[in-house]
Amino acid sequence: MAVRELSAFLWEERQLLDLLVFKLEEESLVLASGRHQWLARATSEVEFVLAQIQEMEARREAEAAGVGVELGIGGAATLAEIADAAPEPWAGTFRDHRKALQAVIGRTQELALRNKEVLAKYVVAVSDALSIVGVAGSTPGPAYTADGAVRRSAGNIRLVDAVS
Repeated sequence: MAVRELSAFLWEERQLLDLLVFKLEEESLVLASGRHQWLARATSEVEFVLAQIQEMEARREAEAAGVGVELGIGGAATLAEIADAAPEPWAGTFRDHRKALQAVIGRTQELALRNKEVLAKYVVAVSDALSIVGVAGSTPGPAYTADGAVRRSAGNIRLVDAVS
């Protein structure tokens, strides 16, 4: 029965999302520790897991479509609709999967937003530090304009080669 395969697949997806939470927590710890030499690695690991999740989402949609057809509710059925149409014990199992997926997705969104905010603060701090030493184009604030374009500054770059 396709419901068994879909349930097994949802377990795998939940485990992958838990790994994403771990990687986002890891990235957060790197940011908090000030050991920025590991930031690129932590970020690439997050991106790697995200790519795996995107692949898995497409496969899950195909699995769910098969189950939806098998249950007579169509190939575009949501997990909630599948849970409502599935016989027990599968209905409860799919409701549990849905609830767990919603919780872990909420946690990943929270962590991603927190990490983004911390990174934005570092960008401002670096920009401020560069403006103090006279590097043009390092005005305080974001390095991008409201429309997403790179902020440019007129003026020349000045290098400090002597202390006065």
